[in-house]
Amino acid sequence: MVAIKSHKIKALVVVEEDIAAMDEKYVSALKQLQLLVVLASNFNATTELAHIVIPAATWTEKMASSSILKEEPREFVPQWLLNRWTEVLTDLA
Repeated sequence: MVAIKSHKIKALVVVEEDIAAMDEKYVSALKQLQLLVVLASNFNATTELAHIVIPAATWTEKMASSSILKEEPREFVPQWLLNRWTEVLTDLA
């Protein structure tokens, strides 16, 4: 937090954490960032402060399963989702 307030850290990526809800001092620090990117499956206090919000998949989306007739359930990740995440991460880089 000291590094953010002293402007040594200008950008931050937060993954699936609501750090703004933990303490008011975090809110003031996050507001000083030039760029706050949040990957989250739900909106929260940290996403409200973010400059960019990237939707994160929930565990049910990550571990989606299907069963056809009497086959055992099988896990899959839709190809369109993998392609889209590749595009998003490439654009961010």
